[in-house]
Amino acid sequence: LPGCMGAFGDTKDVDSDDNAVINGVVDQGDPAVVMLRSGRSGFCTGTLVSPTVVMTAAHCVDGISVTSVGFGVNGQSTPVNVAQQVFHPDWDPDDLGAGNDIAVLVLANAVSGVTPIPVATDLGLARAGQTVRIVGFGNNQTAGTGFGTKRQATLQAATIARRDGVSEEAFIKVGNAQGTQTCNGDSGGPVFASSGGVEQVAGVTSFGFVGCVG
Repeated sequence: LPGCMGAFGDTKDVDSDDNAVINGVVDQGDPAVVMLRSGRSGFCTGTLVSPTVVMTAAHCVDGISVTSVGFGVNGQSTPVNVAQQVFHPDWDPDDLGAGNDIAVLVLANAVSGVTPIPVATDLGLARAGQTVRIVGFGNNQTAGTGFGTKRQATLQAATIARRDGVSEEAFIKVGNAQGTQTCNGDSGGPVFASSGGVEQVAGVTSFGFVGCVG
């Protein structure tokens, strides 16, 4: 999944941009999707998967101290402190194509009033042609602005080609000819896929084209 970290946008960016992810809409729902914060600054996205655990991307926490996660459409509401951050033992920042860009944040206190999203165990979910939904706080313009507002878009998972150099067993490819895709700041955010009418987290945003134009 495409995307990278981003710096927290200023008030103008947050208030004036009504489009989404890239080519999506502002997301007033998805309360389990949170913004990762270091101090008061946000930089990545994650998903509450249990009352005390947020799932995100390993590159969001590798060498960076996540102090809290924030809720709400701007990711600044009811922050909850992070007690521990752990990334996948096989994560290699020099080999994104190997996968394993996944981490968990253990929260200092259990979150109440927000329903966690289950993690998918069916590897057949979110394959090419299937409908998925991407959510994140990242940029919504290829110019690199708009971080700080939760946005969503619905699209179909794309076909992983040989030239992509990654495995279908480890990756989901998102993006289409209309330019709907994740961008900087959406890293660690979910790709949702439905099974039996229930949305599950089938993947987290890892990497993509510079400028979010691929």
